[in-house]
Amino acid sequence: MGLGNLTAATPALAVLGLLVIAALQARAIKGAILVGILGTAGAAWFFGLIHGSSLSYHWADLSSTAFQLNIPAALNLKGGIGVSLVEIVFVFLFVDLFDNVGTLMAVTKRAGLVQEDGTVPRMNRILLADSIAMLFGALAARARSPATSRAHRACRWAGAPD
Repeated sequence: MGLGNLTAATPALAVLGLLVIAALQARAIKGAILVGILGTAGAAWFFGLIHGSSLSYHWADLSSTAFQLNIPAALNLKGGIGVSLVEIVFVFLFVDLFDNVGTLMAVTKRAGLVQEDGTVPRMNRILLADSIAMLFGALAARARSPATSRAHRACRWAGAPD
């Protein structure tokens, strides 16, 4: 299984879109990612690279598959730890990591704890405490710890800088 045709117009446009995003980020333009995505989508539409589907979507079309998910088979629970389960664990790992690091940077910047070189003192201890809280929250069937929820709300209310 290969990567496909990398010399076609679609991958070239995707690379161009990434370069536009990188250039806008380097110039510290707010909304660089959104501008890059919308610009790339607009260029794809302009050059006719977006092909619509003739399929129509109706709620009745979902009746054959709705609520038919076989979770044990999807996670391969009968045969041990499958690739699907590992993928799910890694996805949640990175989602939680970036969520926590973003919150941590916003809170520490707002509190004036970020050093001049952009580092946060004792970052490893802070992330360790948060990961332990996340572990016990998962064991208690809570999506996130109350402290993390309060930190997220505080960041939103205070309008923490990016």
